[in-house]
Amino acid sequence: MLFGFKRTRTEYSKGRIVIINSTVNAALLGFTKAASKYLGNHGICLNVVNPWITESESWQNIATNFAKSLNTTPELLNDNFKKMNPLNRFTDVDDIGQTIAFLLSENANYINGASINLDGGASIGY
Repeated sequence: MLFGFKRTRTEYSKGRIVIINSTVNAALLGFTKAASKYLGNHGICLNVVNPWITESESWQNIATNFAKSLNTTPELLNDNFKKMNPLNRFTDVDDIGQTIAFLLSENANYINGASINLDGGASIGY
C-alpha cells in the first residue's frame, strides 16, 4: 500500500490523500469512508485507487510461478487474464500515475471518500 499526499496552504487548511490498494480489502475501504468524513471537516480529501493487474516485473514473476502450477505458459496465462478485461489489457503504471495526479490536483477538490477501480472495466463482470 502506498500513500500519495499533497497539502496546500491557503486561507483554509486543505489537502489530498490517495491510497493505492493492490488487494481487495474491505477493512481499508471502510477506513477510507470513515476517515474521509473526519478529514473532510478539515478540508482534506481521502480517496483510494484500486488498480487491476499491473504490467510489471512483479506481476511477471507471479505469472511465471502461477503458470508453472497450472502447467501452462506465462504468455497464455496473461492472454487469458487480459480477456477478462473489456479493454483487453493490463493496467499501465501511467494509468495509475495519471489517476493519482488528478486526485491530488485542485480539479478533484470535491472527490472525497471515493474508491476508484482502475481496472478497465474488469470489475463489472460479464
